[in-house]
Amino acid sequence: MRSKGLLNFSIGNDVVDLRAEDRALHSRYIERVFTRREKEWIGSSATRLWECWAVKESAYKALKRVRKESSFSPMLFEYLPERSRVRYQNMLLYVTCKTSSEMVYAVCALSRATLVAVVKSSWVVDITSDARFSKMHPSEAVRKLLLTKLASKKRTVRRLLVSAPDPTVIPQLFINGKSVKDLISFSHDGRFVLASYLEMCHRE
Repeated sequence: MRSKGLLNFSIGNDVVDLRAEDRALHSRYIERVFTRREKEWIGSSATRLWECWAVKESAYKALKRVRKESSFSPMLFEYLPERSRVRYQNMLLYVTCKTSSEMVYAVCALSRATLVAVVKSSWVVDITSDARFSKMHPSEAVRKLLLTKLASKKRTVRRLLVSAPDPTVIPQLFINGKSVKDLISFSHDGRFVLASYLEMCHRE
């Protein structure tokens, strides 16, 4: 069930480059991160392991927006892949995942309607194969990606700022110097950057 008083409009995402050099996790770390059910589902699949990890990260980001005191305790977030949900205490969050031989990413939201909307405005790019981003640091490239996509939506965007250089802080969007209520979530790992955007107009 969803907890009373929590806003439905919250999003989070995460991306994992499956070809990055440091993709191995120590067995003792796995024991501290994944629940028994998750480990049974993962089996020996590295892709499933990182899908599960990305889901937990994205769910935490979505929760953090409405429960700012939350800290990341991976075992408290249990991925339910057969239901496309994440269980956190008495809550069920909605999640979708995309996997390939190169990467896996997850997008999470507190309601089904929000998830449907934000999945349509989530973009992942391999920055090493895109000339627009290949010379940028990933943290700069993911912001440039969002700016490019917002401009393509025919919005008057001259300048985009994100007020949270610290990755532990929820990013806030400024368009043309003005703070807006639209929601954003950024992730990057190895070659890949992921930007998600939810326009809040008419959603309140």
